[in-house]
Amino acid sequence: MGELLPTRPFGKTGEQVTIYCVGGSHVAKADSETESQAIIEKSIEMGARFFDNAWSYSRGRAEELFGKYLTPKYREHVFLMTKTKGRTAEQAQKQIDDSLRRMKTDYIDLLHMHEVRSPEDVDARLSAGILEVMLKAQQEGKVRHLGFSGHRHSSAHRRLMEKVAGKDPFVACQLPINPVDAAKPDSFTKELVPELVKRDYAVLAMKTLAHGRFFKDNRDRFVTTDPVVPDNLSLEEVFWYVLSQPVTTIVSGTDKLPQVAENIGIIKRFAKLSIDDQKTIVAKVEKFTTTPKLEYYRPAPGTYS
Repeated sequence: MGELLPTRPFGKTGEQVTIYCVGGSHVAKADSETESQAIIEKSIEMGARFFDNAWSYSRGRAEELFGKYLTPKYREHVFLMTKTKGRTAEQAQKQIDDSLRRMKTDYIDLLHMHEVRSPEDVDARLSAGILEVMLKAQQEGKVRHLGFSGHRHSSAHRRLMEKVAGKDPFVACQLPINPVDAAKPDSFTKELVPELVKRDYAVLAMKTLAHGRFFKDNRDRFVTTDPVVPDNLSLEEVFWYVLSQPVTTIVSGTDKLPQVAENIGIIKRFAKLSIDDQKTIVAKVEKFTTTPKLEYYRPAPGTYS
């Protein structure tokens, strides 16, 4: 199966996970099922053992691909994550059961409350009993650990943590971390990561390339027609910057096979950057923090779309 990538502690659980996590959404966006399978196999071969997915990715196709090409051969060797986007208890329960069936597994290592959008969204989901459904799945052995994800407003993350204070069932949070984010006044990296570390959460970095919009080489199907970063930062600088933060792993999507070797090759060469080097990288892209649509997934402050 190849040499294991470096690992880091998975928050307060006492477990370890690889510092590179394979994004399931992009696996489903490959040009063919053959390439999707090859991406999974190459990731395993190069040492990745953390795999991300969600009930909603490609209308379930992403989880089905894991059930076909990942879990039959590698289930005992991988840490498997998925997410529920349910807005009612019934929806959440169905999505958890669907995920188990699609991925052909008896249990999920990490289940996220997916894409918390705003304080109001958090309140609505908690009132609807979503957390109780997740806790029930954990008690039944269908889920080992609970977490949450979001990429719109850090106020949503804060609201959820406030609501569960004292009896916090979560061990992980997935959120955008990249040099452009770090240069923003409302930065997830600067404003939220320290609180997650204080709570001993596993910090799962996503949108490290702003969903591909940093670079010109069409790294995914949502690349911008006017990318802003490539003349200022390399892929290595971006990945190394993120891994130099107190994160557990980078969740990175690849929909083309050569990207797997490129990304993991950079991860294998990683050496922690000095504080001065980190500041230099952020300074290089500070002028892009207001670039329209660069972080398209993140509405303007004060809007909760």
